[in-house]
Amino acid sequence: MPRTPAAEEARRVAAPTVDPTLRALLAEASVTGVIALRVGGGPPRVSDLGEAAARHLPASTFKVANALLGVELGLLADAESVIPWDGVVRPEFPEWNRTHTLESAFAVSNVPWFQALARGIGLPRMRAGLARLGYGNREVGEVVDRFWLDGPLAISALEQLDFLTRLEAGLLPVGAHTRDVVRRILVREIRDGVTLRGKTGWGRMRAPGELGWFVGYAGEGAAATAVAVRVHRDPARVDDAQFRSLRIELARRALATVGAYPTDSSTTSPG
Repeated sequence: MPRTPAAEEARRVAAPTVDPTLRALLAEASVTGVIALRVGGGPPRVSDLGEAAARHLPASTFKVANALLGVELGLLADAESVIPWDGVVRPEFPEWNRTHTLESAFAVSNVPWFQALARGIGLPRMRAGLARLGYGNREVGEVVDRFWLDGPLAISALEQLDFLTRLEAGLLPVGAHTRDVVRRILVREIRDGVTLRGKTGWGRMRAPGELGWFVGYAGEGAAATAVAVRVHRDPARVDDAQFRSLRIELARRALATVGAYPTDSSTTSPG
C-alpha cells in the first residue's frame, strides 16, 4: 500500500472552526462530547475545538480500518467472504451466534468476527497497515484482538473525518477493489437518493465513562460530507436504547445543518 502525493496532500487540512449549531445539537440531546463535519474536503466545523482534537478509543468504528486491511492483504476476497462462527453462544448478542460474511458481520458489529480477522492479520501487519493508513495514534500494543476496545489505539473526531474523507475520495493507500468492498459494507441507508455510509461504536471506559461513536459520510466522491459524532452520557438521563439511536440521529441532524442529508423523508434500506 504505497503512499501517494495525493494522499499526503489530503492530510493538510485547514484549521477547524467552531459551529454553535453543532454545539446546540449536543445540548438538546443531554449528552456531552463532540460533533464534527467536513464538507467536501473543506475545513472542518466542530462543536468544540478541544473535544474535536481529543483522542479516545475507536471501539467498533475501527472495524472500517480492520476490514480495509483484511481485504487489502487478501484475507477477505469480497463482502461475501466468510469467517466461521466459533461456536461460542453469546446470549446478550444472539445475532452473533452464527456464521457471518464480512457484510453481515459489519452490519451487526460482530466483535468476535473482527477479532478473528485481526488475529489473521497479526501484529506486524496490523502495525504496518495502520501506519500506512495514518489511523489515529497508530498504536496497537501487544494484544492483537483487543487494542481498539481497551487501548492503546485512540483516534480523534478530526482524524475520523480525515480518514473517511480520504477513503471516499480514493486517497487511502489501498487498491480500488478494497475501497469498493468497504464502501459497500458501509452503506446504512438512502434518503431522497442520498446515501449515508457509516459505522457506530460503543465503548466503556474508566474515564470519562461510556462513549458512543457514529462516523460516516453522506454523498459521493470528493463532494461527500463526512461526520464524526462522539458522545458521552449520563445513564440516569439517557438509557441504552436512546443512546444507541442517538449517535446516528445526531449525525443525521448535523449533516442536515449543511444541507448534506435530508432528515424528513422516507428511508430506503441498502440492497
